[in-house]
Amino acid sequence: MKKTLFLLLFFLCFSSFTKADSLDYWQVYYYSILNKIEVETFDISDSEREIAIKITNFDNLNIAFDYLTVDYHSNSPCVECERYIFVENVREQVITKGEAIGKSTPIKIRMADIVKYYRSTKNKYYDFFYIKKNPYGKVVKLLLFRLKVE
Repeated sequence: MKKTLFLLLFFLCFSSFTKADSLDYWQVYYYSILNKIEVETFDISDSEREIAIKITNFDNLNIAFDYLTVDYHSNSPCVECERYIFVENVREQVITKGEAIGKSTPIKIRMADIVKYYRSTKNKYYDFFYIKKNPYGKVVKLLLFRLKVE
């Protein structure tokens, strides 16, 4: 009995010092008419989450075909959840959004919306939020990264 109690206390004490083996992470891809480029991979523990894109990279003729995708992976996926990416300016106004249902579908964000807004306001920073709404109405909002347009 003492040996079992000792083992139980041992595992309880040292379980708080172990690190989780799987964290939520997300991959950001940039798609143009010809290319697919992995821009960055982040996880929940990253403190620096900024992506910079040059405005000169966008051609007016092909901007309608350019988009970012965010592929979010969770250690507790939800098959029935509604998932969104909201892109907000520094005043928390929604510029554009993308949506998906289920756990494995990447979410698309049209770059044309961001470039159009940038050209009219010269706002350089855009925050990308992941929002998950489960069937019971619980909503989770997480800042994924900040996009800087140079």
